[in-house]
Amino acid sequence: MHTDLNFHAKLTQIQRLLDKAEYPDSATRCMLVIEQALRQVAVQYLERVDDQVKQKVQEGVRKRGQKTIDKLTMGQLVYVFQESGFLDACAQTAGKDLSSLSIINLEKLTQLRNKFIHNAQEATPTEAEFLLLCLKVIVITFDLSALPEKQASAPLAADHDLPEQMDTASLPGALHNRIVIFLTSLPTMDDTQAQRALLSSAGLDEKLLRLIDVDGPPGQFFQLLVPILNKYGALQDGRHALQAVLEAAKAYVGQEGRAQCEQLRRELQGVLTGKQSASAQPEAKPAPTINSPNKPPAPPESLDTQILRVLAGYYQQHPGDPEMNIEDVLSALPQHQLPTIQAQLFALKKKGWIGSDLNPEGNAGLVWIEPKGLKIAKVNR
Repeated sequence: MHTDLNFHAKLTQIQRLLDKAEYPDSATRCMLVIEQALRQVAVQYLERVDDQVKQKVQEGVRKRGQKTIDKLTMGQLVYVFQESGFLDACAQTAGKDLSSLSIINLEKLTQLRNKFIHNAQEATPTEAEFLLLCLKVIVITFDLSALPEKQASAPLAADHDLPEQMDTASLPGALHNRIVIFLTSLPTMDDTQAQRALLSSAGLDEKLLRLIDVDGPPGQFFQLLVPILNKYGALQDGRHALQAVLEAAKAYVGQEGRAQCEQLRRELQGVLTGKQSASAQPEAKPAPTINSPNKPPAPPESLDTQILRVLAGYYQQHPGDPEMNIEDVLSALPQHQLPTIQAQLFALKKKGWIGSDLNPEGNAGLVWIEPKGLKIAKVNR
Protein backbone atom coordinates (compact mmCIF):
# COMPACT_ATOMS: atom_id res chain seq x y z
CA MET A 1 0.00 0.00 0.00
CA HIS A 2 1.32 3.46 -0.82
CA THR A 3 0.18 7.06 -0.64
CA ASP A 4 0.24 9.31 -3.69
CA LEU A 5 2.25 12.44 -2.94
CA ASN A 6 1.98 15.94 -4.34
CA PHE A 7 5.51 16.18 -5.72
CA HIS A 8 4.80 19.51 -7.41
CA ALA A 9 4.11 21.09 -4.02
CA LYS A 10 7.24 19.51 -2.57
CA LEU A 11 9.37 20.84 -5.43
CA THR A 12 7.98 24.32 -4.85
CA GLN A 13 8.72 24.13 -1.14
CA ILE A 14 12.33 23.00 -1.70
CA GLN A 15 12.86 25.73 -4.32
CA ARG A 16 11.75 28.34 -1.76
CA LEU A 17 14.35 27.04 0.70
CA LEU A 18 17.04 27.29 -1.99
CA ASP A 19 15.97 30.83 -2.84
CA LYS A 20 16.45 31.74 0.84
CA ALA A 21 19.94 30.13 0.78
CA GLU A 22 18.88 27.51 3.35
CA TYR A 23 21.06 24.89 1.71
CA PRO A 24 21.36 22.23 4.49
CA ASP A 25 17.60 22.21 5.11
CA SER A 26 16.88 22.20 1.38
CA ALA A 27 19.26 19.30 0.72
CA THR A 28 17.99 17.17 3.60
CA ARG A 29 14.38 17.70 2.66
CA CYS A 30 15.16 17.06 -1.00
CA MET A 31 16.89 13.78 -0.16
CA LEU A 32 13.83 12.59 1.75
CA VAL A 33 11.57 13.48 -1.19
CA ILE A 34 13.93 11.75 -3.66
CA GLU A 35 13.57 8.59 -1.58
CA GLN A 36 9.79 8.93 -1.72
CA ALA A 37 9.95 9.55 -5.48
CA LEU A 38 12.14 6.51 -6.17
CA ARG A 39 9.79 4.34 -4.13
CA GLN A 40 6.85 5.76 -6.08
CA VAL A 41 8.61 4.86 -9.33
CA ALA A 42 9.13 1.31 -8.04
CA VAL A 43 5.45 0.94 -7.16
CA GLN A 44 4.21 2.60 -10.35
CA TYR A 45 6.42 0.79 -12.88
CA LEU A 46 7.40 -2.63 -11.48
CA GLU A 47 4.46 -4.39 -13.17
CA ARG A 48 4.97 -2.45 -16.41
CA VAL A 49 8.65 -3.18 -17.23
CA ASP A 50 9.63 -6.26 -19.23
CA ASP A 51 9.80 -9.62 -17.46
CA GLN A 52 13.61 -9.83 -17.52
CA VAL A 53 14.05 -6.55 -15.65
CA LYS A 54 11.21 -7.41 -13.29
CA GLN A 55 12.87 -10.74 -12.48
CA LYS A 56 16.20 -9.01 -11.76
CA VAL A 57 14.45 -6.60 -9.40
CA GLN A 58 12.70 -9.43 -7.57
CA GLU A 59 15.97 -11.35 -7.26
CA GLY A 60 17.66 -8.24 -5.84
CA VAL A 61 14.86 -7.83 -3.29
CA ARG A 62 15.12 -11.49 -2.19
CA LYS A 63 18.92 -11.23 -2.00
CA ARG A 64 18.45 -8.53 0.62
CA GLY A 65 16.11 -10.62 2.73
CA GLN A 66 12.88 -8.84 1.83
CA LYS A 67 9.68 -9.99 0.13
CA THR A 68 8.60 -6.74 -1.54
CA ILE A 69 10.52 -3.79 -2.96
CA ASP A 70 8.76 -1.25 -0.72
CA LYS A 71 10.47 -2.81 2.33
CA LEU A 72 14.01 -2.01 1.11
CA THR A 73 16.07 0.73 2.68
CA MET A 74 17.12 3.65 0.49
CA GLY A 75 20.60 2.19 0.00
CA GLN A 76 19.24 -1.24 -0.88
CA LEU A 77 16.73 0.29 -3.30
CA VAL A 78 19.50 2.16 -5.13
CA TYR A 79 21.61 -1.00 -5.49
CA VAL A 80 18.64 -3.00 -6.82
CA PHE A 81 17.95 -0.25 -9.36
CA GLN A 82 21.60 -0.28 -10.46
CA GLU A 83 21.83 -4.08 -10.73
CA SER A 84 18.63 -4.43 -12.72
CA GLY A 85 18.76 -1.31 -14.92
CA PHE A 86 15.30 -0.56 -13.57
CA LEU A 87 15.22 3.22 -14.12
CA ASP A 88 16.27 2.92 -17.78
CA ALA A 89 13.59 0.27 -18.30
CA CYS A 90 10.99 2.51 -16.64
CA ALA A 91 11.93 5.45 -18.87
CA GLN A 92 11.62 3.28 -21.97
CA THR A 93 8.22 2.08 -20.76
CA ALA A 94 7.14 5.69 -20.27
CA GLY A 95 8.48 6.62 -23.73
CA LYS A 96 10.92 9.17 -22.30
CA ASP A 97 14.35 10.31 -23.48
CA LEU A 98 16.95 8.21 -21.64
CA SER A 99 19.63 10.92 -21.91
CA SER A 100 18.07 12.88 -19.07
CA LEU A 101 18.63 9.96 -16.70
CA SER A 102 22.40 10.44 -16.93
CA ILE A 103 21.96 13.32 -14.48
CA ILE A 104 20.64 10.90 -11.85
CA ASN A 105 23.86 9.43 -10.47
CA LEU A 106 22.52 6.86 -8.00
CA GLU A 107 25.94 6.26 -6.47
CA LYS A 108 26.38 10.02 -5.92
CA LEU A 109 22.91 10.20 -4.34
CA THR A 110 23.86 7.44 -1.91
CA GLN A 111 27.09 9.22 -1.00
CA LEU A 112 25.26 12.49 -0.35
CA ARG A 113 22.61 10.73 1.69
CA ASN A 114 25.29 9.20 3.92
CA LYS A 115 26.98 12.58 4.21
CA PHE A 116 23.84 14.44 5.30
CA ILE A 117 21.98 11.77 7.27
CA HIS A 118 24.59 9.44 8.76
CA ASN A 119 27.54 11.85 9.08
CA ALA A 120 25.41 14.94 9.88
CA GLN A 121 27.44 17.16 7.49
CA GLU A 122 25.92 20.25 5.91
CA ALA A 123 25.26 20.54 2.19
CA THR A 124 27.01 23.02 -0.06
CA PRO A 125 24.98 25.24 -2.44
CA THR A 126 26.16 23.10 -5.38
CA GLU A 127 25.04 19.87 -3.69
CA ALA A 128 21.65 21.34 -2.83
CA GLU A 129 21.14 22.48 -6.44
CA PHE A 130 22.24 19.07 -7.75
CA LEU A 131 19.74 17.23 -5.56
CA LEU A 132 16.87 19.47 -6.65
CA LEU A 133 17.82 18.92 -10.29
CA CYS A 134 17.82 15.13 -9.74
CA LEU A 135 14.42 15.32 -8.10
CA LYS A 136 13.01 17.37 -11.00
CA VAL A 137 14.34 14.84 -13.53
CA ILE A 138 12.78 11.94 -11.61
CA VAL A 139 9.41 13.68 -11.28
CA ILE A 140 9.27 14.79 -14.93
CA THR A 141 10.71 11.63 -16.50
CA PHE A 142 8.36 9.29 -14.67
CA ASP A 143 5.28 11.54 -14.73
CA LEU A 144 5.05 11.68 -10.94
CA SER A 145 3.69 15.21 -11.06
CA ALA A 146 0.71 13.86 -12.98
CA LEU A 147 -0.49 11.89 -9.96
CA PRO A 148 -3.69 13.07 -8.26
CA GLU A 149 -2.93 15.84 -5.81
CA LYS A 150 -3.81 14.28 -2.49
CA GLN A 151 -2.74 15.17 0.99
CA ALA A 152 0.48 13.39 1.93
CA SER A 153 -1.32 11.98 4.94
CA ALA A 154 -5.04 11.29 5.16
CA PRO A 155 -5.19 11.85 8.93
CA LEU A 156 -4.12 15.47 8.44
CA ALA A 157 -6.62 16.15 5.69
CA ALA A 158 -9.43 16.89 8.13
CA ASP A 159 -8.62 18.98 11.17
CA HIS A 160 -11.83 17.94 12.88
CA ASP A 161 -10.26 14.50 13.43
CA LEU A 162 -7.79 16.11 15.83
CA PRO A 163 -8.56 17.52 19.30
CA GLU A 164 -9.67 21.13 18.94
CA GLN A 165 -8.16 22.18 22.27
CA MET A 166 -4.60 21.46 21.16
CA ASP A 167 -2.51 24.62 20.71
CA THR A 168 0.62 23.31 19.04
CA ALA A 169 3.76 25.05 17.85
CA SER A 170 4.92 25.11 14.25
CA LEU A 171 7.88 22.76 13.97
CA PRO A 172 10.92 24.36 12.24
CA GLY A 173 11.88 22.57 9.05
CA ALA A 174 15.43 21.81 10.16
CA LEU A 175 14.27 20.29 13.47
CA HIS A 176 11.54 18.32 11.69
CA ASN A 177 14.11 16.81 9.31
CA ARG A 178 16.55 15.93 12.09
CA ILE A 179 13.82 14.18 14.07
CA VAL A 180 12.70 12.26 10.97
CA ILE A 181 16.27 11.24 10.21
CA PHE A 182 16.89 10.11 13.80
CA LEU A 183 13.71 8.03 13.97
CA THR A 184 14.34 6.50 10.55
CA SER A 185 17.81 5.44 11.70
CA LEU A 186 16.43 3.35 14.59
CA PRO A 187 17.21 -0.36 14.16
CA THR A 188 14.54 -2.60 12.57
CA MET A 189 12.27 0.35 11.71
CA ASP A 190 11.87 -1.02 8.18
CA ASP A 191 9.33 -3.43 9.69
CA THR A 192 5.72 -2.50 10.46
CA GLN A 193 5.73 -4.66 13.58
CA ALA A 194 8.63 -2.66 14.99
CA GLN A 195 6.91 0.61 14.05
CA ARG A 196 3.80 -0.48 15.94
CA ALA A 197 5.90 -1.52 18.93
CA LEU A 198 7.55 1.91 19.06
CA LEU A 199 4.19 3.68 18.98
CA SER A 200 2.78 1.33 21.62
CA SER A 201 5.75 1.81 23.95
CA ALA A 202 5.31 5.58 23.67
CA GLY A 203 1.90 5.26 25.36
CA LEU A 204 0.00 7.29 22.75
CA ASP A 205 -3.73 7.91 23.01
CA GLU A 206 -5.96 5.39 21.24
CA LYS A 207 -7.50 8.19 19.17
CA LEU A 208 -4.06 9.23 17.96
CA LEU A 209 -3.05 5.64 17.15
CA ARG A 210 -6.10 5.34 14.89
CA LEU A 211 -4.83 8.32 12.87
CA ILE A 212 -1.44 6.75 12.12
CA ASP A 213 -0.89 4.48 9.12
CA VAL A 214 2.06 2.10 9.57
CA ASP A 215 2.02 0.88 5.95
CA GLY A 216 4.72 2.12 3.63
CA PRO A 217 8.51 2.56 3.69
CA PRO A 218 10.22 3.82 6.89
CA GLY A 219 11.39 7.12 5.43
CA GLN A 220 7.87 8.00 4.35
CA PHE A 221 6.35 6.62 7.57
CA PHE A 222 8.33 8.94 9.83
CA GLN A 223 8.08 11.87 7.41
CA LEU A 224 4.30 11.64 7.81
CA LEU A 225 4.30 10.64 11.48
CA VAL A 226 6.24 13.61 12.89
CA PRO A 227 3.77 16.33 11.76
CA ILE A 228 0.83 14.18 12.90
CA LEU A 229 2.31 13.88 16.39
CA ASN A 230 3.17 17.58 16.55
CA LYS A 231 -0.29 18.61 15.34
CA TYR A 232 -1.98 16.33 17.85
CA GLY A 233 -0.12 17.99 20.72
CA ALA A 234 -0.67 16.96 24.33
CA LEU A 235 -1.71 13.41 25.20
CA GLN A 236 -4.29 12.63 27.85
CA ASP A 237 -1.51 12.16 30.40
CA GLY A 238 -0.11 15.64 29.67
CA ARG A 239 2.96 14.64 27.65
CA HIS A 240 3.45 15.98 24.14
CA ALA A 241 2.93 13.20 21.56
CA LEU A 242 6.17 13.83 19.66
CA GLN A 243 8.21 14.04 22.86
CA ALA A 244 6.65 10.75 24.01
CA VAL A 245 7.82 8.98 20.85
CA LEU A 246 11.31 10.45 21.19
CA GLU A 247 11.46 9.26 24.80
CA ALA A 248 10.39 5.74 23.73
CA ALA A 249 13.05 5.77 20.99
CA LYS A 250 15.82 5.90 23.61
CA ALA A 251 15.28 2.21 24.33
CA TYR A 252 16.41 1.35 20.78
CA VAL A 253 19.80 3.04 20.79
CA GLY A 254 23.03 3.14 22.78
CA GLN A 255 24.47 5.94 24.86
CA GLU A 256 25.39 8.15 21.90
CA GLY A 257 21.97 7.74 20.33
CA ARG A 258 20.24 8.53 23.63
CA ALA A 259 22.25 11.73 23.92
CA GLN A 260 21.21 12.72 20.40
CA CYS A 261 17.59 11.88 21.18
CA GLU A 262 17.67 13.95 24.38
CA GLN A 263 19.10 16.91 22.45
CA LEU A 264 16.23 16.71 19.96
CA ARG A 265 13.73 16.44 22.80
CA ARG A 266 15.17 19.55 24.49
CA GLU A 267 15.03 21.52 21.23
CA LEU A 268 11.44 20.45 20.73
CA GLN A 269 10.64 21.52 24.30
CA GLY A 270 12.12 24.92 23.49
CA VAL A 271 9.82 25.25 20.48
CA LEU A 272 6.81 24.22 22.56
CA THR A 273 7.57 26.55 25.48
CA GLY A 274 4.86 29.15 25.78
CA LYS A 275 2.78 27.49 23.04
CA GLN A 276 1.62 24.31 24.75
CA SER A 277 -1.92 23.65 25.80
CA ALA A 278 -2.67 24.47 29.40
CA SER A 279 -3.38 20.78 29.85
CA ALA A 280 0.27 19.89 29.20
CA GLN A 281 2.15 19.21 32.37
CA PRO A 282 5.53 20.87 33.00
CA GLU A 283 8.50 18.64 32.53
CA ALA A 284 9.79 17.24 35.79
CA LYS A 285 13.44 18.03 36.48
CA PRO A 286 15.59 15.03 37.32
CA ALA A 287 17.05 14.88 40.77
CA PRO A 288 20.73 15.86 40.87
CA THR A 289 23.13 12.96 40.86
CA ILE A 290 26.12 13.03 43.18
CA ASN A 291 29.09 11.19 41.79
CA SER A 292 32.37 10.26 43.34
CA PRO A 293 35.07 12.76 42.28
CA ASN A 294 37.48 9.89 41.61
CA LYS A 295 35.16 7.63 39.64
CA PRO A 296 33.13 8.70 36.60
CA PRO A 297 29.53 7.47 36.49
CA ALA A 298 29.00 4.26 34.55
CA PRO A 299 26.99 4.75 31.34
CA PRO A 300 23.53 3.19 31.47
CA GLU A 301 23.22 -0.16 29.74
CA SER A 302 21.16 -0.36 26.59
CA LEU A 303 18.13 -2.65 26.60
CA ASP A 304 19.72 -5.11 24.19
CA THR A 305 22.69 -5.51 26.56
CA GLN A 306 20.33 -6.10 29.49
CA ILE A 307 18.43 -8.76 27.54
CA LEU A 308 21.63 -10.52 26.49
CA ARG A 309 22.85 -10.53 30.11
CA VAL A 310 19.60 -12.12 31.28
CA LEU A 311 19.67 -14.81 28.59
CA ALA A 312 23.41 -15.46 28.98
CA GLY A 313 23.00 -15.87 32.75
CA TYR A 314 20.19 -18.36 32.25
CA TYR A 315 22.29 -20.24 29.68
CA GLN A 316 25.17 -20.55 32.14
CA GLN A 317 22.82 -21.98 34.76
CA HIS A 318 21.05 -24.29 32.28
CA PRO A 319 23.60 -25.08 29.51
CA GLY A 320 21.60 -28.07 28.27
CA ASP A 321 18.26 -26.24 28.33
CA PRO A 322 18.87 -22.59 27.33
CA GLU A 323 15.25 -21.80 26.35
CA MET A 324 13.88 -19.23 28.77
CA ASN A 325 10.20 -18.40 29.22
CA ILE A 326 9.36 -14.89 28.02
CA GLU A 327 7.55 -14.31 31.32
CA ASP A 328 10.85 -14.78 33.16
CA VAL A 329 12.61 -12.41 30.78
CA LEU A 330 9.95 -9.77 31.42
CA SER A 331 10.21 -10.30 35.17
CA ALA A 332 13.97 -9.71 34.97
CA LEU A 333 13.41 -6.36 33.22
CA PRO A 334 10.64 -4.73 35.26
CA GLN A 335 11.68 -1.19 34.31
CA HIS A 336 10.74 -1.73 30.64
CA GLN A 337 7.29 -2.11 29.08
CA LEU A 338 6.33 -5.24 27.13
CA PRO A 339 6.15 -3.57 23.67
CA THR A 340 9.63 -2.08 24.11
CA ILE A 341 11.09 -5.47 25.07
CA GLN A 342 9.25 -7.15 22.19
CA ALA A 343 10.71 -4.70 19.69
CA GLN A 344 14.24 -5.22 21.04
CA LEU A 345 13.83 -9.02 20.99
CA PHE A 346 12.82 -8.71 17.35
CA ALA A 347 15.92 -6.61 16.62
CA LEU A 348 18.25 -9.06 18.41
CA LYS A 349 16.74 -12.02 16.56
CA LYS A 350 17.21 -10.23 13.26
CA LYS A 351 20.92 -9.79 14.13
CA GLY A 352 21.19 -13.50 14.91
CA TRP A 353 22.07 -12.87 18.57
CA ILE A 354 19.03 -14.65 20.02
CA GLY A 355 16.35 -17.13 18.97
CA SER A 356 12.70 -17.12 19.93
CA ASP A 357 9.46 -19.03 19.55
CA LEU A 358 6.72 -16.67 20.72
CA ASN A 359 3.00 -16.40 20.17
CA PRO A 360 1.70 -13.58 17.91
CA GLU A 361 1.15 -11.33 20.93
CA GLY A 362 4.74 -11.87 22.09
CA ASN A 363 3.73 -12.47 25.72
CA ALA A 364 4.12 -16.27 25.81
CA GLY A 365 6.73 -18.69 24.52
CA LEU A 366 10.48 -19.22 24.66
CA VAL A 367 13.57 -17.08 24.10
CA TRP A 368 17.18 -18.25 24.02
CA ILE A 369 20.63 -16.85 23.34
CA GLU A 370 22.57 -17.87 20.23
CA PRO A 371 26.37 -18.43 20.09
CA LYS A 372 26.85 -15.02 18.47
CA GLY A 373 24.87 -13.43 21.30
CA LEU A 374 27.01 -15.22 23.90
CA LYS A 375 30.12 -13.67 22.42
CA ILE A 376 28.54 -10.21 22.48
CA ALA A 377 27.34 -10.67 26.06
CA LYS A 378 30.85 -11.64 27.18
CA VAL A 379 32.35 -8.60 25.47
CA ASN A 380 29.91 -6.31 27.24
CA ARG A 381 30.73 -7.63 30.70
